[in-house]
Order: sequence, then C-alpha cells, then structure tokens
Amino acid sequence: MNRHGILLVQYGTLNETARTSSLDQLYLELKARRPRTPVAQAYINEDMLSRIPQEERYTPVGTISEAMAQLKAEGVNDLLVLNSFVSPGVSFMEMSDALQKNAHGFIHIRVLPAMIADSSSRQYGGLIRILKAFEAEYADAEILLVGHGFDEQAALFYRMFEYQMAHKHITHTHVVLMHGPDSLETVIPELQKNSAGRPVLLVPFMMTAGMHAVHELNEIDGKMTLKLRAAGFEVHTIMHGLGEDPAYRKLLLSMI
Repeated sequence: MNRHGILLVQYGTLNETARTSSLDQLYLELKARRPRTPVAQAYINEDMLSRIPQEERYTPVGTISEAMAQLKAEGVNDLLVLNSFVSPGVSFMEMSDALQKNAHGFIHIRVLPAMIADSSSRQYGGLIRILKAFEAEYADAEILLVGHGFDEQAALFYRMFEYQMAHKHITHTHVVLMHGPDSLETVIPELQKNSAGRPVLLVPFMMTAGMHAVHELNEIDGKMTLKLRAAGFEVHTIMHGLGEDPAYRKLLLSMI
C-alpha cells in the first residue's frame, strides 16, 4: 500500500529575519494545507544549514538525506517534492542528484518544477500577474528583478520570463543576474539609452533576501547599488524576497 508524503526543498539562508518570514512561513502553510500528510523540509545548502544554530531553527529542517530518511521512517513510499527555487539552475540540479542518491525505498518520486521552468503553467502566469500589479504600484521607476543566475542554462529561463513579461505589457521591469550572463553591466547601457532620468528600483527575484542579496542590493553600499549610482541613476531597493509575499507562497502551494 502506498503512503504519500511531501518533501519541501529550499536553498536556505543565514539571515534569520528573512528565513522566518519566508522559508518557515512556507513550511508552516504547507503543513496547514496538508495536516494529515507527512511533511519534511530540507535545505539544499548543507554548509549553510550546519551554521544555523538549533535554537534558531524555528521549523524542522535537515539535509535531503535526513529528510527522506525521516519520511521513510514514517512509512512514506510515494513522495511529492515541492521546491522553492525560482529557476531550474544549479540548486535544482543538486536537488535532483540528492533525490536520486536517496531514492531507495520509495516506489515513486515526483518532482515539481521550479517556478519559472514551465511558461505554460498556471503558477508562471500567476507570477506574471503579481509582477504586473507590482509594476503598476511603482509606475515611475525602472524595476530590476535581481536573480542568482550562475550559468547559461538558468539564464535562458530568466530571459524567457522577461520575454513573457513584455508580452503581457510589463515594460519597465527587467531581469538581471548576480552571476553569469545578463549581469548588471549588460543592462546599464540599455537603461541609459531608454530610461534616462527614471529612478531604478532593485528587487530580489529569489525566495529570500538573504546575506548575498544584502551584500549586492542594500541601499547604502550594495555592489549593484553603487554601480548604478556611478552610472548616474537614483537607486532605491526593496529588501524582501518573493517568499515574504503571501500571494507568492500561495502560488507555490497551489502546485500540490
């Protein structure tokens, strides 16, 4: 007999405030949505997880190996994997490898896609609607959604997402990456040409506004902030990750 369970995989962050207002909230809302289903949570970044003191882990969390062992001990053999990754980049691939390594004992493992992996999904369209409303709220600014990036494969999904935003008439919102292609250096000339005189609003396009986001985007001495000011732009930031928005968490949970 099959017993269903859910594994929630997240990247993790050392920023306690960001963690409790996004990652922990998603876990608690998932548990509330499926009260009779065994649920476990894992962070893909094991080094980061080891640096979070036990007393600051306000929701149960372990490695993927530990979380899958916990679910097997509860009798789960049919596993649904929900992740909070925005794009199917390096972290998504690491998650897939870890799931395969720990698959013994499970009859079936179904992995849900990252948020912007499938442009035909209801969640993809829902995110675009959230961002369209956000652009309307900040109509006087050029909005830069800042993603992690890392590699060309991930960059392709971000490019497609920006194309889909433009198709839905979201014209003053752009995607830039902290690493790899489509970095800030490629966007600044376009902004100088088409948006001179308009302020720039930096917004994390990731689940949490963790330490990395603070380093890059903070309004005082963030690396991206300083580069944009040096190029002549007035810069403001919103230091909240996607996961702090209840509407975004609801969108993620609608996948299950």
